[in-house]
Amino acid sequence: MPSAQTILDQLSAIAHQWWPLAVAWHVYIAALVVAFASGWRPARRVAGALISLPVASALVLALMSANPFTAVLLGAALVGTQIAVWRLPPEPMRLSGGSSLIAGGLLIAFGLVYPHFLTVSSPGIYLYAAPAGLIPCPTLAILAGFSVALDSFGSRLWAFVVAIAGLIYGAIGTLYLGVRLDWVLVVGALVVLTRALWPKAFEANGTSAA
Repeated sequence: MPSAQTILDQLSAIAHQWWPLAVAWHVYIAALVVAFASGWRPARRVAGALISLPVASALVLALMSANPFTAVLLGAALVGTQIAVWRLPPEPMRLSGGSSLIAGGLLIAFGLVYPHFLTVSSPGIYLYAAPAGLIPCPTLAILAGFSVALDSFGSRLWAFVVAIAGLIYGAIGTLYLGVRLDWVLVVGALVVLTRALWPKAFEANGTSAA
């Protein structure tokens, strides 16, 4: 694995060089959130593919920046989620409800305004140019947020892949890179994992909605 400083420099370079792409991902993710909130219920396979696209973007940028460890991690997460996608039934996706929906929304919001690696003149710039879809932590946080909000499409495989990827990179970010913000990703990954292991507890509390 490269040194911590090397990885931090690579992530910072990506965040600054590719910020216009981050803007595009903000628009894309916001559009998905609005569409889901407005009642659009695509097939689970379609929804899974759509929310995985930012991970593919971050994977490509990791490859371009010659960061093999990050590329392997994101590549494994992308392959795992797509295997889960193709195993999903054709039914429409469902939104979680109650506290789960709120937790998912907060994780998505965290990923969209992730205030690290990008130096800005005004905090408001993070609202549209934070490195979502560019680097692992905010991208995986958004994936975890959608997973909580959509109950991981009822797929334990999807949930385990997302949770493991989030826990691994969250641990690297906090313990190796010294980015304390990445504890949020760790917590988000644990929420995804908890919902997958004890789904009946959430259903009993009425946290599943159409």
